Amino acid sequence: MYTEDLERAAIKIHSEQIVVGILGFSISAWLMAVVILKPGIPIAALLLPIMVGAAVLIFRSFVRGRAEKRAKQFNEQLEMVLRMMSSGLRVGLGLRQALVLVTEDVADPARVEFARAVGETNIGMTLNDALEGLGRRMPSDELRMMIDAIRVQSQTGGNLAKILDHLASTIKSRREIRRKSQRPDRRSPRRRLGDRRPADLRRRVRHAHPVDHARRDDRHDDRSHRLRLVYRARRVGRLHPPPASAV
Repeated sequence: MYTEDLERAAIKIHSEQIVVGILGFSISAWLMAVVILKPGIPIAALLLPIMVGAAVLIFRSFVRGRAEKRAKQFNEQLEMVLRMMSSGLRVGLGLRQALVLVTEDVADPARVEFARAVGETNIGMTLNDALEGLGRRMPSDELRMMIDAIRVQSQTGGNLAKILDHLASTIKSRREIRRKSQRPDRRSPRRRLGDRRPADLRRRVRHAHPVDHARRDDRHDDRSHRLRLVYRARRVGRLHPPPASAV
């Protein structure tokens, strides 16, 4: 198991403990399989390395899943962290003091990671190097933008509080765009095309060609009028038949 994956997942286990745990799980699963399935000696001997490999894959998947979940939580806290750092810088704090303020007010995992970066500065590491280590533990585009902004500001100068505030707004906008793009469109195809129902389309065409439709309406009215006259004539004929001719 890679050490970086364990650090990202915040799993503080020694390598010896990991090996012992994997072997213990593998042997236990192998014994259960042998007792239940009762295979022959060759198959039983083949099952043991399979169980060991399965245990390694399961543990590795667990660590990576936890690391990804923790990185996602960290990224969700990053906007608030940038706002807090910007506020601290505006009131006159230094960058390191602003990071200490973050470690006191935010929850895990941001609190643990920034506290580790501050602790590394206490033992002689520069703040930029400590933030670089944070970027390796928590790979994120937003965090990389923050680290680069702090490095450039330390070299060229500028209003770091304004830069961090602008970066927080950028992160918020990107999340809103990502959230909207991932939201499923549950509207029907008719509504996605502008909700143009057949009646609306006929109305649009009618307004586009008023003369033709006026002629059609006139013809339709004439035809209806003639049919009404024929119907009335037939009805009158049944009610008042003509007199019979004399023989």
